[in-house]
Amino acid sequence: MNKTILIIIMSVCLILSGCWDQQPLRNARLVFASSFDLTEDNKILTTSDIRSLKGEVRGTENLQAANVFVEAEGNTLRDTRILMDKKLSGDFSPNKTRVLLIGDELAAKRELYPLFDILYRDPRSSLGAKVAIVEGSASELLKMNVVGEVLIGEEIFKLLQSVEVNTLAPIENVQSVCTKIFDEGQDFMLPYLSRIQNQDEYAVDVTGVALFHNQKFTGKVLRGDEPSLILLLKEERKKYARFSIKVNPDALNGQKYITIQVKKDKVHRHINIQNNRVQSVTFDLDFDVIATEYPKNKLYSKKEINELNKKISKSMTECMNQAIKKLQDANSDVLAIGRDLISFHPEVWKQMDWHSEYPNIPIKAKVNVKIVDTGIIK
Repeated sequence: MNKTILIIIMSVCLILSGCWDQQPLRNARLVFASSFDLTEDNKILTTSDIRSLKGEVRGTENLQAANVFVEAEGNTLRDTRILMDKKLSGDFSPNKTRVLLIGDELAAKRELYPLFDILYRDPRSSLGAKVAIVEGSASELLKMNVVGEVLIGEEIFKLLQSVEVNTLAPIENVQSVCTKIFDEGQDFMLPYLSRIQNQDEYAVDVTGVALFHNQKFTGKVLRGDEPSLILLLKEERKKYARFSIKVNPDALNGQKYITIQVKKDKVHRHINIQNNRVQSVTFDLDFDVIATEYPKNKLYSKKEINELNKKISKSMTECMNQAIKKLQDANSDVLAIGRDLISFHPEVWKQMDWHSEYPNIPIKAKVNVKIVDTGIIK
């Protein structure tokens, strides 16, 4: 019996194929982040941040991570990659890429899918890489090299993680953007990065979210509380969603505001259709919130809490509707109203020219806030 099993195993081993598609790490030059910009002659400038190690000759205990930047101009991303391969001693390896940055001019003039075509065709591409738009030159931001003592690629990656968990920007990557690119019923938005000068040093800041329409950056950016409000409308609240709201305009400076954190949210969306036409879209939002800061008093009066509920509700309703107006001005349907029409009212969708009608449809939101927790102060 044992001999029979041994013969079978040996026979199977003879017909098994080996691993022919090897990509040894010792030959790879791992790309941590890449940026893409439009040049003056309408070509694409690709800059890649390749992670390397310093100090090999002194022993492994002294190894330090460092950035090596390589760049090339070409007609497409594949074209630039071929050129960069000629400048590297190893294999250009994008499978560990964490961040992709796009200059705002390139994002406004070129559709996103043709730009990213190589990423979806190449099995080595990192589909989980985060995508962001950069004000001005993405290459200049990437070649900042370090922020403080943190390498630039790592700094941007952690910064994007931070704004995502605080509901300040959407969670988007190469794969998630692809599904929206091919969906005619919705647009998308991406984090908008800026290079900020602090005295003699530069830092990176997420200054808003960039709105897209038909795969192109519209030039419109949601700022301040607007990205968080729109994400709440989309029911994409993450761990934290905080707002500082002026409720006592006549009080002393330190007592004008209350800071709240959304604990629970519920969104009701209604599309009003008459005679096979979209007449209006309304959103009713209910927020249970925690008062995390209110210097004016201890908040133990139900009457005052009710008054604050009204003030906060009014303020958030006004801000929410201003953000919605920005979406319509940019003709950016990030709320995926068109997707609802395709799914639930296909007969209405088929006879509409959504791109021309969407900006003129009355879309309103109403927020109802209820303070359910005031902290441990009694």
